[in-house]
Amino acid sequence: MFDDNLAPRQSAPVTPWQSQTPDWLKLPESSSPGTLSEATAPAVPSFRRLAGRLTILAASAARLTEGLWRLRRQMERDAKDCEVISEQCAQAEVEPRFTNLVLDAADALADVAKASGALAAGAEDLADAADDLARAHRSEYTGIYEAVQHSGVQQAKPGFYRQS
Repeated sequence: MFDDNLAPRQSAPVTPWQSQTPDWLKLPESSSPGTLSEATAPAVPSFRRLAGRLTILAASAARLTEGLWRLRRQMERDAKDCEVISEQCAQAEVEPRFTNLVLDAADALADVAKASGALAAGAEDLADAADDLARAHRSEYTGIYEAVQHSGVQQAKPGFYRQS
């Protein structure tokens, strides 16, 4: 009746998204999805910092989505279990008020399952939007970033060319 997948994990977080990321985009080891370390904290804007933050956002949204779908499945199973228990209570001629409490619990669990599914859909949209933004950012600025890095010429500080 209890799903072990919902138990808190004791091991270090796995970050497969970093292994699929180009070297120039990888974050320091201290950073993980859902964590804004000093390396990604608000500071001087940069190509790598923004790319890293978008990667963290997309990975965090994907993890949230995954957890919400697991929650939905667990709540659906628990709601079905409550319905079975209420039927068994009725067969055992348990007082109706107790049988009704079990049915109320089943309804509440079904409501949680429905709400977590709706929230998971929103989290999927967020993950997709973050991925799209990261892809657009890479396609727009990767060439510029690499050219600047290989030019050997000292560049102006970020924001220098902005109009005040």
